[in-house]
Amino acid sequence: MRNGRTVVNRAVKQQRQNFTEFNYCFLKGSSRAVQKLKALVYAAAETGAQQVLEMLFTTSAGRIAFDAYKDSLQLPEVIARSHGHEETARFLEDVTARYISHIVKRY
Repeated sequence: MRNGRTVVNRAVKQQRQNFTEFNYCFLKGSSRAVQKLKALVYAAAETGAQQVLEMLFTTSAGRIAFDAYKDSLQLPEVIARSHGHEETARFLEDVTARYISHIVKRY
């Protein structure tokens, strides 16, 4: 039993370290963290993980993610739709429209 707890404790410690490293990179504007965020959006679009996207785009990280993919040849809503996730695609289209309208209002 002790050996099992040791393994779990190590795993928890590693997850905390990974989370802390991610937050540090994110706060420092690390391109690696931004690329991971972009990859998360595309993976969620591909698998239809709309709840993940909803959580992301209700935070300031959502804007960072949008800025990372907005000039891509294939937007995540296209990926979602091509994998049969129509509701997720519509959600992402709404996100794009919201962020684009903020850009237009600034100018």
